[in-house]
Amino acid sequence: MTLRTHSIDEVPFMTVGRAGGRIKTGLYVNGNGSPTTRVGLTAMEIMGVSNESWGTRSLETSKVISDILA
Repeated sequence: MTLRTHSIDEVPFMTVGRAGGRIKTGLYVNGNGSPTTRVGLTAMEIMGVSNESWGTRSLETSKVISDILA
């Protein structure tokens, strides 16, 4: 069993602005147990920084939060 001490569930995150149209606004996204590192990876993707993954051990992810990408 993988124990994640920091998941997106019940932790509010928000974006401010639209990043020049690269972010969809007015959405609620359910984290479904995803690691919080998905937020950082998504922010990097929005800013044009390409990384295959972000985080370490049980918090490593290679998935952006595609629901907010325009």
